[in-house]
Amino acid sequence: MTEIVEKKFNIIGAKELLNSDLPEPAWLVENIISEEGVVFFAGEPSAFKSFIALFLAILTTIKSDSLFLNKFKTKSPLKILIFDNENGDRRVKKRLKMLLNGLNSEFREENLYFLFDSNIKLDSQNTAKRKILEDIISYIKPDIIIIDSMARFFEGDENNSKDVRKIYDTIKAVGKIHKSAWLMLHHTRKTGTRTKHGVDIRGSGDFSAMADGVFMLNKATNNNEFIFSLAKSRDGQFFNPIKFQAVNSEDGLIIQDLGEVKLKQAITANEAAAEDIQEWFEKENIISFKTKQVKDCLNEHGNNAISDGLQLLCTKGILENKKRGFWKIKKYQEKLNS
Repeated sequence: MTEIVEKKFNIIGAKELLNSDLPEPAWLVENIISEEGVVFFAGEPSAFKSFIALFLAILTTIKSDSLFLNKFKTKSPLKILIFDNENGDRRVKKRLKMLLNGLNSEFREENLYFLFDSNIKLDSQNTAKRKILEDIISYIKPDIIIIDSMARFFEGDENNSKDVRKIYDTIKAVGKIHKSAWLMLHHTRKTGTRTKHGVDIRGSGDFSAMADGVFMLNKATNNNEFIFSLAKSRDGQFFNPIKFQAVNSEDGLIIQDLGEVKLKQAITANEAAAEDIQEWFEKENIISFKTKQVKDCLNEHGNNAISDGLQLLCTKGILENKKRGFWKIKKYQEKLNS
């Protein structure tokens, strides 16, 4: 009876687990995408997400192993399927030519596939629609499936955890058909990406919870320079943010690694919340606000950290709080009173 129960519910004892011959994660892109993994590239608009995903796809389909951003080994040749509801075939064709000319490598064009403007919704519970997705994956047999972008393949409420979990149920079930990994492109919150504080994916926290890895793309100070950084990784090794440049030359679009960017000194949760609150009201040109507004926009910090962060900004003389739950930016008040 015990053996029947263990098999039925997939129960395994510690002794059996320790003695099992379980392999280490098989990396398709070292420390970024593992076999059957779920990964997010997140960033604000125009943060080079689509370009860098296409560049990564090309690197994994050429005939020899390459380094992504001059650091991460890529397994090659892989088969890649890109669902693109964001850019369209003409734009992607132009970008593909630019990147291929910049790489000047022997490309296996038969290993890269695109599906543009599909009606597929990853959170759909419709059996017929799920079957279409399964049939596509069974036909292509991709090692990596790229979704560009997440918002275009989702019909539910991205702030609703139950709706977001439906995506995870779909991609894990469908991905197992051919042990496919998923690379999902998604946006960050309007207040900007703060990689030094952690994950800042737009919508429910279940997006980052479902992921094996979350990587952020930020625009750097100089034009055509970007920063690729790690926000979360279950199995990969830590690395410092990497700056790279997209150089548009006569030979094509060349992605140049500019080296690592040093991380800022670690700060407390309260200091992180205070910094993000200040960034929020300065970027939005807000002169006064209520506590609820901050909690709604920056809920990844938690209510206690936000409350302490607001008090910290008062202590520093940046905010004033003369009425409970209502805050004024001091420099604006000084201008009005002068």
